[in-house]
Amino acid sequence: MSDKTNPELLGESSKKRCKFCFEEMDARAVKCPHCQSWQSRGASLRGSPGVRLAAAVVPLIILAPLLFFSFRNLLSLDRLSGKGDFEKHRSGIKIVQPKMTFDSYDVVILGKVKNDTPVDWEDLQLEMTFKDADGTVIDTDTEKLYITLPAGKETSFKVRSNRAGPKESYHAFDIRVTWAEKSRF
Repeated sequence: MSDKTNPELLGESSKKRCKFCFEEMDARAVKCPHCQSWQSRGASLRGSPGVRLAAAVVPLIILAPLLFFSFRNLLSLDRLSGKGDFEKHRSGIKIVQPKMTFDSYDVVILGKVKNDTPVDWEDLQLEMTFKDADGTVIDTDTEKLYITLPAGKETSFKVRSNRAGPKESYHAFDIRVTWAEKSRF
C-alpha cells in the first residue's frame, strides 16, 4: 500500500464500521469479517464466483469462432475432409467393362471399378447418364456404392436406376465416379 492511501499515515482512523452489522473493522476491508457483507457494489462483483466464471468463459466464447474462421484456411478443411485427395486422384479411379441391362422397372448397370491410385477408397458415388438413339440425354441418376476399393485393385459393382421411359429408348449410357471418401481402415 502506498503512503498516499495508508489511513494511519494520513492521520485518519484505521477502523471503519460495517454498513450492515455496524461492527468495527479495518478501514481497508472490502468485506465485513463479522457478517460477511460486501462493503461496496464493485467489491461484491469482484468477489463473486459467477463474475469470475463469466470473465473466464465469455472471452473464450468470443474467441473460439474467431480463431476457427481465422485458421480455417490454414487447416484447409477440404484437406481434412478428404475432398482435396479425391480431386488429386479422380483420374485414377475408373469404371471398366460397364454393361447395361434391364429388369421389370429398372436400368441395371454392371461393371467393375478400378483403383489405379496409391490410396484406399470407400463410399464411391457414381453418376449415370442415359441417352436415346440420337445421343440425347433422356435420364440421369446418382448412386452411392458402400464398398471399400483398395489401392491398385478392382471390384465388381451393380447399380440400379428407375427407368424414366421404356427400355427401348435407352440406347447408350455414360457412368463415372464423382466422389469417393479416403478409407478410414
